[in-house]
Amino acid sequence: MTNADVNRIINSDEVQSVLNRKKPRKPFTPRKRNPLKNFGALVKLNPYAVTQRRQAIRVNLTNIAKKAKRRADWAARPKGAKKEAKKPTKKPTKKVPKDKPDIGKVKKTIKKGRPRRASPRWLSVLKAPAIAPARAPEEIIPKYQ
Repeated sequence: MTNADVNRIINSDEVQSVLNRKKPRKPFTPRKRNPLKNFGALVKLNPYAVTQRRQAIRVNLTNIAKKAKRRADWAARPKGAKKEAKKPTKKPTKKVPKDKPDIGKVKKTIKKGRPRRASPRWLSVLKAPAIAPARAPEEIIPKYQ
């Protein structure tokens, strides 16, 4: 049996009528990215995020500079100098009835994490002018009236 014979048998109407139809290909669906972890996905949803990140980095850099200045001032101070003693101030006490607990004594503490420094790569990205990415027509949400 030759190749021509096999092709003729496969392409014959009897065989083709029994075979399943060719299945259509599904369109490519891109992987959903988490905007909380992926900055590009966040910018696509919220173009102002670039400006917010820049502002946060700028504040962080100024705080680092202030802290370095304070450390330099502390290192440069004369060793024998002492701080001026502050007079203790007496705070007025509130009179609370004994049957009601004092709500003011309960304090909630909030943990403050150390601010992270931005990497040089992010600094270069965020110093660039902010341009919102153009959205494709299928990404635009229709406005209902």
